[in-house]
Amino acid sequence: MVQLRRHPSNPILEPEPKHPWEERAVFNAAAADKDGKVHIVYRAVDRDYVSRLGLALSPDGYTVSERLPQPIYEPQDPSESRGVEDPRITCLDGRYYMLYTAYDGHMYCVAMAESDDLVHWQRRGIVLPDMLNKDAALFPRKIDGSFCMVHRLAPNMWLAWSDDCYHWYRMEILAQPRPGTWDSVRIGLSGPPIHTPEGWVVLYHGVDAQGVYRQGIMLLDLDDPRRVVRRQDEPILEPETDYELNGDTPNVVFSCGHVVRDDTLIVYYGGADTVIGIATCPMGEILDWARGKN
Repeated sequence: MVQLRRHPSNPILEPEPKHPWEERAVFNAAAADKDGKVHIVYRAVDRDYVSRLGLALSPDGYTVSERLPQPIYEPQDPSESRGVEDPRITCLDGRYYMLYTAYDGHMYCVAMAESDDLVHWQRRGIVLPDMLNKDAALFPRKIDGSFCMVHRLAPNMWLAWSDDCYHWYRMEILAQPRPGTWDSVRIGLSGPPIHTPEGWVVLYHGVDAQGVYRQGIMLLDLDDPRRVVRRQDEPILEPETDYELNGDTPNVVFSCGHVVRDDTLIVYYGGADTVIGIATCPMGEILDWARGKN
């Protein structure tokens, strides 16, 4: 069974009262490894609960050495007037693609931006229009010559396909909630799928009837990600500590990003929609699970 272990320094990022744009909460961070540093792109909210994206850097993946004083991405379009939320970043052919939730106060939509340096972003706008949608990320490589995306039309996780990464078609259900379990109400993607020799490892969040958010894991077929090979019955992380049980949204562990360093999966997650923590697992344990050894 796969289980994530909390890092002893948690939480690694907390709200910053000196910066009005991130004085209320920081959470739900994407992560990407570039130039020897983990770039943690996190959601930050002000006292009016408008979301922007900040950037923190970590040389080892665990300790923050730098935190930019200004946001790197802010609402600009009317479709995101109330915030840019929950980024997920995929490196594909040397370029970084960020899918995020654009929120105008009424509608949630999946939007995209691109970058070469993880600091300066080129907006691409809403890529899944006219649908209440979120929790999206790209696979880190093409499949049969096509781009592939995981997204969430509640209550299910879906796949979508594209020839150019901007126009999406062939929506199909990937996975559904399981009645009577910890992921019985709705499910959605955590960070981008992870390529392994055994298949695509996918972390996801599940919500139960009491509104508790937990993290789970599934394995998709490497050549045909529409096929779920394994899905663990038990969660890999659930709210237990004070910073996960108490905050703006109690009883939440919610991830949007991870990196693999030194054969260790490092998962960045929001605790109670207020702070950011880290949880880890050796990749060897995940691969053993994927092979059916535990």
